[in-house]
Amino acid sequence: MTKRIRAVYRDGALHPAEPLDLPDGTVVWLDITPLTPEERLEEATRLYEGLSDEEVAEIERAILEPRQLMREFFDRLSVEGSEEKR
Repeated sequence: MTKRIRAVYRDGALHPAEPLDLPDGTVVWLDITPLTPEERLEEATRLYEGLSDEEVAEIERAILEPRQLMREFFDRLSVEGSEEKR
């Protein structure tokens, strides 16, 4: 049986992007082909396939808003901290 899957290398180990139908301890051959930046972009855009513009905007807002909120929070902390030192 030959199967091609995506995996992410993290913390010194490969992590498959999908479950493998293999018993524990199975020895396999591994051919590693890193994705080019173009291929990574193509993979990322597939996540949005079939979604409306509104759905894409909602997903992006859910990703970006927490980051913006954290930036504002830390900006306020740094301003308040510098005012207290005066």
